[in-house]
Amino acid sequence: MRCDGRCVGVPYPLNSGAGGKLLAAVSRLSDDELLQGFDPQFASGSNAQDFLAQINTVREQGYAYSHGEMNPGVVALSVPIRSHNEVVAGIGLFDLENRMTDEVVRERLANMKQSAQEIEWMLSP
Repeated sequence: MRCDGRCVGVPYPLNSGAGGKLLAAVSRLSDDELLQGFDPQFASGSNAQDFLAQINTVREQGYAYSHGEMNPGVVALSVPIRSHNEVVAGIGLFDLENRMTDEVVRERLANMKQSAQEIEWMLSP
């Protein structure tokens, strides 16, 4: 089910959107556990193995990106917020794809990462 503007509180699989991929990437779930909830309707790749590859990319780059997975024509970004070396939250952003050039994505990610660091500092003892 794609969001039609009335999707508050609707559960989505971890392979849907930047937020779900970020959660999947930082979880302690095994690949088999991640695939139990895989829903091909939300797959930006063609199959579950593409999803696992995307999760590995999220882990390596430190942020998640999605394009048109939750809503057509929308790009989303998500970065983690850590406390005591554990991800406790995330910052998400979405915008129309025609506004999210590569340069804008880089700028937004830099701002989001800076904001995450500031929040992490506030969470530290």
